[in-house]
Parts: sequence; C-alpha cells; structure tokens
Amino acid sequence: MPPEILYGAGLDVFTALDPLAQEVGDRVLPEGVAFLAKNVPRNGKEPLEAAAALIDVHSGLLVAVFDGRMAAATDFNRATQTLRQAGSSVKPLIYALALSKLGPDGHPALTQAYTLPNEPRTFPGTNGWRPLNVGDDYSPTSTLAMGLSWSQNIVAASLLEQSGGPRALIAFANRIGFDTRAWPVEMGLALGQGEVNPLEMSRLSATIARGGIVASGRPVIVVKDAAGRIRIPEPEPSARVMPEESAALVRDLMRLVTTYGTGYTVKGVAGRDGYALPSMGKTGTSDDEKDVWFTGATPRYAGAIWLGYETPARVGGTAGDLAAPLWGWWMHALHAHQPAGSFVGPELERHPICTQTGLYPNPSCRIINAYFLPGTAPRGSCSVAHPPPPPDKKPFENLWQRKARATTEKENPGAGPGD
Repeated sequence: MPPEILYGAGLDVFTALDPLAQEVGDRVLPEGVAFLAKNVPRNGKEPLEAAAALIDVHSGLLVAVFDGRMAAATDFNRATQTLRQAGSSVKPLIYALALSKLGPDGHPALTQAYTLPNEPRTFPGTNGWRPLNVGDDYSPTSTLAMGLSWSQNIVAASLLEQSGGPRALIAFANRIGFDTRAWPVEMGLALGQGEVNPLEMSRLSATIARGGIVASGRPVIVVKDAAGRIRIPEPEPSARVMPEESAALVRDLMRLVTTYGTGYTVKGVAGRDGYALPSMGKTGTSDDEKDVWFTGATPRYAGAIWLGYETPARVGGTAGDLAAPLWGWWMHALHAHQPAGSFVGPELERHPICTQTGLYPNPSCRIINAYFLPGTAPRGSCSVAHPPPPPDKKPFENLWQRKARATTEKENPGAGPGD
C-alpha cells in the first residue's frame, strides 16, 4: 500500500486481535519465563527470553503475539520476524508430508503402526551423515507413533528419505507458509536445521488442527479508507494442503506427544498446573540447547513458543523441561473461562501396539496406544521376544524430576531412588 494512503487516508483497520488473549499472554508468559529462569543456569548478564504467536484455530487468523523485549509496536518482533533453528519441533511437517500420500483406495497409505529403521545408519548421498537419537535409545525398528511421541531422530530422517527428501519437504513447507528461502537442501532438515519463527510454527499446528486447511496467520481482517473503499480485502478462503484423514492422523500423533511423549509436561511441573485437557504438540531443542520450542494446539487455539537468549547460548534445559510447561501454563490461563471444544476431523480408534513392530503386543513388548482410521488397525500380534532393558539403564528423568530427586536425597541422605 502506498505510504500516502497508509498514513494519510484515515484508514479503518479491522484486526483479529483478541484483547483478552493478548492480556493473558502478556501476564502469564513473563511470569512463567521468570520462574523457569530461576531453575536453569544463567547465561552471563542476558535474561532468558521468550517469543510466542497465537492463532485462532477456527478462523486461522493471528489473535495475539508476545515478545518480552518489545517496548513499542514498531520494534523488531521476534514472534514474527526472528529466525532460529526449529529442532525437532519441525518433525510434524515431515509426518504430515508422509501421511498426505494416499494409497490406491484413496486413504492415507501409511498408518501410525508403520515401521522404519531406528538404529544408527549412514544416509546415502549425504557425505556420511549419521544422526543419533537423544539418550542413545535405539531399536531395530520403530513405529511412526513412537517415532514422533519420543522424537526419534533416525525415524524422522528415514521417513523424510522415504517421502521424497529435502526438496519435497521444502515444497510442502512453502504451501503451508514457511519462508524456506534460506533452508539448506539437506537431510538435516529432518532434525530442524531450517530456521523458523513462532508465527510459522503456530501456523503449522493450526493447519493440522484445522483438518489440513492452511491457517493464514494473518492479523488483519479488512482495511477500509475514509470513503469506505476497501484497501485490503478480507482473506480468500484458505487452501487445503492435506487430506482431512491425513491431518487427523498427524493431529493424533501430536496428541501422543502431550499424553505419552516428550511434551507431557504441558500438564504442569513443579506443582504448577498446566493444560490437562485434549491437546496436540511437539517439542524442539536445537543443537547445544540454544533454542527450545513448543508448538501445539487445543481445539480453540494454536500457539508456538520459543525460549532462548538474544545471543545464542545453552539454555540449560530441553524443550520438554522448559517450553512445554510454559505452553501448558499459557493454555491453562487462556482456557480458564472459555471451553476449548473438540478437534475437527474424523474421530480415530485407539489400539495398543508394540512400539517396535506395530503389531498387537505380547507381554514383552513396550506398548503405545496409537490412533487408527476405522478398518486400518493392525492385523496380527507381535511374535518378537523383546529383551528387558539392561539392569544398569537409568530411567529417563526430566529437569523437574531430577530436581525433586535431589531435594529428596538432600532431605533423606540414606534414601535410595526406589525409597
């Protein structure tokens, strides 16, 4: 729009801004960041920072943003302008690409029980790229359900390889609205090597929660001048980028993240209530914990949070430790006086499966309750006799569990881990 119109035509700008949602973010997020900052090592003189974007799932419009450093509306806004590596929070994009491929029957060709390699391997054509899983947790194969809920890097990379590779992912990301011009055409995109901002990540979650219809993330509804002429029209209906059934499968994969996997801390930590109603999401921690993310949605709102330092440095915790609880506190406050409703799209069936084989489990299997379209549940039972975990393998502990254990051991020096 020409400057003379923008600044001199007496424009009426109608926005999707939700003052209540904005007030909640401005209140809850700084308080949450301050609490988190007290529980991680401080990076010199810089304060821990956060930026976030919130989209209304039904309209697809941007309703609130947060950047703790903004002092004026014209300041650089990290929620919409900054770019940081996404880490594993981008993995739902890979799963969405893969599950959008349809079989001869017109339904998604893959299910959540589909298996892929989950042991260290060198990917061909990558100059020796050999990703590892966090915590050195491997198995011969793993299901899509387990792969996303526990953020298994080798599964994600194998799925991207099978789904067309980096170029296919970039093309798909462009359709959702990511700015991919600086994304490297490399397999490292599977682990979040591309840089993103909170608005883009909230659009990803909103698009999935909307059943595969792109969320524009646009803040402006319409702009009129003093004569009533429309200068910026209302947005056109958004395009569909995923079949509705495919979006439902990804949606419920992301629900496993918050009920079973790395994002279960959205429900609260350290005695502080989080969001315990139905939600979907994904954690993301970049190299050396310099950027931690959570992107997700309730049936009403989709939001993404970034945490880190202005000068990139180790935060001192993972996304599950920090970003997921902050997101949960945010959503808890946002929904305090308004019902969330139900997710759109088909209801899926839940079936227990072996995390490694995708078949109905035997007593030696590790189990995950995966979601299936009607008629696509596994056929047959797992026949593998899985060995028990090594006796010296320590159970996973997040930051808050470690702190609670340390407190208990300090107060009861003779107590063991099982006491």
